[in-house]
Amino acid sequence: MTTHTPDPSKWLADLLAGQQEMVRILGGGADPAASGEDAPPPALPFMSPWVEGTKAMLAWQQQASSWWKGALPGLGMGAQSPAADRRFAAEAWRNDPRFEGLTQSYLGLSDMVRKNLDAAPLEGRSKAQWGFVLRQVVDALSPANCLATNPEALQTALDSGGASLVEGMRLFVQDFARGRVSMTDDSAFEVGRNVATTPGSVVFENDLIQLIQYAPTTAKVHERPLLIVPPCINKYYILDLQPDNSLVAHAVAQGHTVFLVSWRNAGPEQGKLGWDDYLEQGVVQAIDVALAISGADRVNTLGFCIGGT
Repeated sequence: MTTHTPDPSKWLADLLAGQQEMVRILGGGADPAASGEDAPPPALPFMSPWVEGTKAMLAWQQQASSWWKGALPGLGMGAQSPAADRRFAAEAWRNDPRFEGLTQSYLGLSDMVRKNLDAAPLEGRSKAQWGFVLRQVVDALSPANCLATNPEALQTALDSGGASLVEGMRLFVQDFARGRVSMTDDSAFEVGRNVATTPGSVVFENDLIQLIQYAPTTAKVHERPLLIVPPCINKYYILDLQPDNSLVAHAVAQGHTVFLVSWRNAGPEQGKLGWDDYLEQGVVQAIDVALAISGADRVNTLGFCIGGT
């Protein structure tokens, strides 16, 4: 008795063919007049989101079949071009067909989710909110985020004798203790030591800001001072990092008398403050102080992000 081995790729192809025919008919691809059938039902236009979503699902199923071919012996999978997504651009993702299939399946699923949301009958604001949530979920499910499905991480673990895993666990414990994810080594920088090293002093403060004036480094300075207003969500020293990339140090070296706003970290006691307060107690107050100290009748201003607005 001969046993036939099921061909999953053929089974999937037959399934797709049947579903595609259904989508073609529901989507208006069939000509009722030519077939002698009744006209499409009046509710058909309202089925458009479902039809578009089904098309996206079929496209993903076709792409996902490459994973089957790569995972099952004897089916084989043709060479794939590098993924446009930089998370999967390394050769390690293409050297093993299992990882290549997983990558293509994930990217296809991500695209299907996006297209389903685009076709959903939602108003713009709701669609944007759902889009934000779905992006977080889809990105979190990336194969690159899991050791078992990330060939680059696996290779690094082998090459380092497991040291990379130990270091990763150490950083995880540190972040867990802080209650937040760190983007850099917080202990590597200290204000006044290797960031914000340009000499200056606080010349004014109120409930919302401190105003810093920097010491001149040239024999003469311009008559009109320069006031810099950074975003409220950034520390002032984003403009005074290291000597070789400090905008403040560069401006002082060009003969400008530089004033820089340092915004207070808003707490519950600042909850009563509104936009007008930030404008009057922040920007306008800083301008008045800079003019009073310099004795000038005008001030040059440079604002970033909301500081510029």
